[in-house]
Amino acid sequence: MARGKLYQRKTNSRKEKSLVLIVPEGTETEKAYFQHFNRPEKPVKIKVVENSSDGARTDYASLLRKAIEYKKKYSLSKVKGDSVWVVADGDIDYKTPGAAEAKESALLEARSAAEKNGISILISNPCFELWYYLHFDFSTGFIKDYTSMREKLLPHLSDYEKNRDVYDQLCEKTERAIANAMSLEAFHKENGEKVPFKLTVNPFTEIYRLVEMII
Repeated sequence: MARGKLYQRKTNSRKEKSLVLIVPEGTETEKAYFQHFNRPEKPVKIKVVENSSDGARTDYASLLRKAIEYKKKYSLSKVKGDSVWVVADGDIDYKTPGAAEAKESALLEARSAAEKNGISILISNPCFELWYYLHFDFSTGFIKDYTSMREKLLPHLSDYEKNRDVYDQLCEKTERAIANAMSLEAFHKENGEKVPFKLTVNPFTEIYRLVEMII
């Protein structure tokens, strides 16, 4: 889909805008970032579903169930130009035996169910902050977890912490981030990996697919 070319409703519902519904794993980081793409001149409205309640489930199946629930609640349809996205991390606990295999199995099942329900799942491995990092730099080296990712990000975003709104420091570099994410994807494909990537592929992020559509 061409950037910015989203279907506009012929009725007065939601001010004739298509709705992009985002169900994130995080409570504030993704919400703070994506809400900046809500602009009056755009033919699309972005709604980020909050996941801030105590004990909120952030496994792939729970996030997908929430996405299906909200898709029904708002009567969303691809025919009307709407889209629903689950944004989640790879975030494997390598200290726990069998954790990688269990999470891989859960993701495979969630992806299959998402496809049947017209929902897209976007994974960042190890975490969403990889998308931030690609605005500044490029790396194909293994990144174990959020802590390791943050260390790579700090030279570019000093004192970075989760839930911090850093959009103003990123916005002028969005095209670079998209190009870097696509190059990272191409690197893994050249090494025999197939899309959608398994969690054994690290690092990678699919966030560019959503951002490319809403910028």
